[in-house]
Amino acid sequence: MALEEFETQSERLEFYEKQMTDLSESEKILKETIEEINSIAERTFKETFDKIQINFRMLFKKLFGEDGYADINLENDNLLESDIIITAKPPNKKPHSIEMLSGVKKH
Repeated sequence: MALEEFETQSERLEFYEKQMTDLSESEKILKETIEEINSIAERTFKETFDKIQINFRMLFKKLFGEDGYADINLENDNLLESDIIITAKPPNKKPHSIEMLSGVKKH
């Protein structure tokens, strides 16, 4: 009887070990997939942000002339979590963030 119980428990142990191996492999694949998605999202965001930045500068110059200056930047290096800082300098004014020019306060 003890031998039967040992075999039953051994089979259960083998089943659970296989389940743990499957879960560990699934976790590894999931983490790799998340890294790949984040990498693609960062690259796509950066490419798009760079185009917007160039166009924003050009549009501001068209609106305010060559004496006007505006820029759009990221607050930190974490592309997907960073706030966007917009700075504008209309002609004959000091450069300010858009928040200061509009009176809007950041929360």
